[in-house]
Amino acid sequence: MPSKRERGKQRKAAKKLAPRNDSSIILSLVRKGDSSTTLSLAEPATNPPQAYCVSGAGTEFVNGLYEFDKEFIGSEFQYHYVVPDNASSGVGKKLTLFHCKTLDNSKWWYLSEADPNEPGTTKDIDYYSCKIKPGLILPSLSGWAKLKEGAGINPPPKLEAVGKVAVKGIKHADLPNGVLSVALNFLQRCEDETFAEVMLDVGGGDLISPESWIRILWRAATESSSCRTQIVSNIGTLVKCMCDDTKRQLFKSNKHWREGILPFVQLISEMIYNSYQSDDSVDKTIITQLLQNKGLLTSIVQWGFWMEEHRPDITSELSAEDCEVIVSLGKNTTIFLLMEAVDMNELKDNSEYECWDDLVLPDENLSLVQSIGIIPIISKGYDPTCMISNMVGMIHRLKNDSKSGLKLPLRTF
Repeated sequence: MPSKRERGKQRKAAKKLAPRNDSSIILSLVRKGDSSTTLSLAEPATNPPQAYCVSGAGTEFVNGLYEFDKEFIGSEFQYHYVVPDNASSGVGKKLTLFHCKTLDNSKWWYLSEADPNEPGTTKDIDYYSCKIKPGLILPSLSGWAKLKEGAGINPPPKLEAVGKVAVKGIKHADLPNGVLSVALNFLQRCEDETFAEVMLDVGGGDLISPESWIRILWRAATESSSCRTQIVSNIGTLVKCMCDDTKRQLFKSNKHWREGILPFVQLISEMIYNSYQSDDSVDKTIITQLLQNKGLLTSIVQWGFWMEEHRPDITSELSAEDCEVIVSLGKNTTIFLLMEAVDMNELKDNSEYECWDDLVLPDENLSLVQSIGIIPIISKGYDPTCMISNMVGMIHRLKNDSKSGLKLPLRTF
């Protein structure tokens, strides 16, 4: 558990600004939230809840509805609750649900009475905290604990998310100071340079992980075909690093790879899904361009098998929640690729196809279907003896896990 002294030092250090060249200005927007635009860019596609209902805490006045703080602009969003006049204790206290990083670079959510002049320092009164798991941004609903030297009383609280905040979407022309281009340019250096070396080029700063840059790409990929086209033309090096699941190095760091793999999988899934459902002729080329990156198709298929029985080396490094999301996205993205190759929409609408035997695929599409079927479920770099194909793996999964089955996501036919 981080001490108040450590947390205070960390929060104070975060206030120092890097030298202000163009790139550092853009990065500071992403880090500190100096523009309302960056809230949408740096966060997941799902907007944060409108409020959190805190309940069950031994310190009774901590229980209540913590509402989204619209005045606190930026990726480090927080929530506030003022203890009402009819409470049995703590009347008028303003409590805050917020997160911060400690000196050991771990991330924590806190339920605190923040000092009005120096929030995030030793002057705060902390009640409960919860460590943020890798790949997660929103507060955990469970797993909270009272601080050893804090003011909270057991039992710790549980949280329940309420509603969603409507965050304005970002258009390609609205990206502040070319932040998408800057993120792409930096990520192109992810193979040959360390993250520290890249940060020195922009005057340093307090950004501690390139994960934020990948999340910018992910968010931009949801906005327009022009964003997706720019991304697909410039992520070759990133794909190479993230798809090497035996070396697992991003900016020569396994830590950065672990932090970045979930938003990377989400980015690829978003790109393919948008290409699949779009009628835009430009979008329709995205899948073809993406799959020209060596190893990406294999990785997409194998993400669906990142379970302990197949990849204990990966499941031991990532959280169970991250692995579950990656497996789900791997399976669903593979299905989208198959649906795109077979052109299920045309098949559904065309009365000439009375059965599967009548279906004739173009050579390119047939090749994709065959490739997806024969890809081994485990990376050859990890287990060169694996002879189980994706098709066999899917059949085995269907037979032995009737609860999950194989479901066509988002559309039915």
